[in-house]
Parts: sequence; C-alpha cells; structure tokens
Amino acid sequence: MIAYDLSRREVLRAGGLAPAAGMLPATAHGRIIWGSNRGVWEKFNAAMHAGLQRSVRTFYDYGQIPLSWPDSAGNAWVTLSLRPSRDVSELLDGKLDPQLKALISSAPAHSQLTFYHENNPGNPLSYPKSISIATAAVEIQRYGQRLCAGSRVRFGVIIVGPAVANWIAPHLDWYGVDQYLFGTRYLTNGKLDPRKLYKHLDNDLAVFKHKSGLRHPQVCFPETNAHPARYQEGWFTELAAWATEHNCHRIQSFWDGQQGDGGKWPPGKAVIRRLRYLSALYAK
Repeated sequence: MIAYDLSRREVLRAGGLAPAAGMLPATAHGRIIWGSNRGVWEKFNAAMHAGLQRSVRTFYDYGQIPLSWPDSAGNAWVTLSLRPSRDVSELLDGKLDPQLKALISSAPAHSQLTFYHENNPGNPLSYPKSISIATAAVEIQRYGQRLCAGSRVRFGVIIVGPAVANWIAPHLDWYGVDQYLFGTRYLTNGKLDPRKLYKHLDNDLAVFKHKSGLRHPQVCFPETNAHPARYQEGWFTELAAWATEHNCHRIQSFWDGQQGDGGKWPPGKAVIRRLRYLSALYAK
C-alpha cells in the first residue's frame, strides 16, 4: 500500500512544486482549484498558501434565491447549489425566471450553478416526490442549462453515490460528485485502497462521457472528505491524482457537516500541510 508520511523537507519543497517521490505524479497534468464549503471558508483560506486561486461551495435552501451572485468569499470561484422551490412547477413554469436570470447575469467567469444537488435514486436528501424522480431530475437540469445559455455561468449536476444515466441530462456543462470515504467502501485490510476508489470514479466517468458525448467531460468534486480523520491525507492525495488526469479542475473539501462523513475543522496539522502541498502542486 502507499505510504502518506510527508517529511519536513518534503513539506518545505512543496512550495517549489516538487512532489514527494513515490507519493504523487512526477508532473501535475491538470490544474486543480482547491476550496471548501462556505461554512469554514475563512478558516480554510487562512490556512492555505496565499496567492493561489481558490473555490467555494455555497448553498441556498428552498426559496432563498440570492439577488446577485454570492461574492462574500472574495475572488473564490463559486459552485452555487440552489433549491429554487419546494414546488418544482414554479421553476419549470418560468415563475422564478426573473430572479434566476438576475442572479445568473450578475455572475463572474468561472461560476458554476446546480439545482437540487444529490437528487439521486433513493432520495438521500428527502426531496418532495415531484422532484425525486428521474424524469423530473432530467427536466430540472435541462431547464437550468437553458437558463445559463449565453452567460458566464456553467450549469451542471451534483450526484452522490454511483452515477445513474437516466437521472442525468445530456450535454451538461459539468458533472459533480460529492465524494466521501463512506465507511469501508474503499478500504482493504483497514487501509485506503486507491484501486477501489478509482474503479468507482472511472464508472462514474463512463456515465458522464456517455451523457455528455465528450471524451473528456468537465468533472469536479464539490464536496469531499474522509472519516475517520486518519484517512484524510491519503484521501486528498489519491483524489487529486485521479482528478488531474481526468479533466477535474475543482476539489472542494467539506468540514463541520452534520452527516458525519466530512471532517472537523481544523483537521490535524499533517492534513493542513498536505492540503497546502497539493494546492501548490496542482496550481498550474
């Protein structure tokens, strides 16, 4: 198995983008913009290297459509998750168009938008029945994509668990996965097994390729973490190694959530060092 110990010298070398031998690719093939959920954003940002572009996952619940694109995290690239209404007909009949179009028109470049994140088979977030069916999920995504056409906002879907093709609209701008360790799913003999993680991610990617019609669809991880905390260094390392090879340019760590799959902020010093290291390595 891969060892994830990072020596002091290797940490210091990280500022020069020199990866620790045997742990990371010799080169970073694709840029990754690291970030966190909005709830810990200021603390996360303060702990990372200054001067690097960051991203932030921001969430507004039912009926809380902001008047303009959120900018409280400064110049961080925003992945905005909205639940426009409990009554999905208000969205699909165009009743919310004035609010949504005003929001979208105010967005800067590199903005991402999704509606009703994790609207998956099994309904993990207990959406109303009118939302939590495959036909509605696809119709919602198509509608969001049309609203964003011609703007600086890119519309996508955020799933959790295995990608299911008939719940995903074709030709979206991006495909997001809220990816966690989920107990022992990616472990072998108590250790993180990258082969299991990569097999799952490759299966998701195959669905995204099919739905997008693209060889290299845009992918991102709008939420991710590992629990227990002893797996976090390896988790972020392996996720980044897969991301840089698969057109995935945004990884947003998730902290202080209520579900227990994320971690507590602040994590251990070694995890912060690892996140600083990875954000520098994949910055260009």
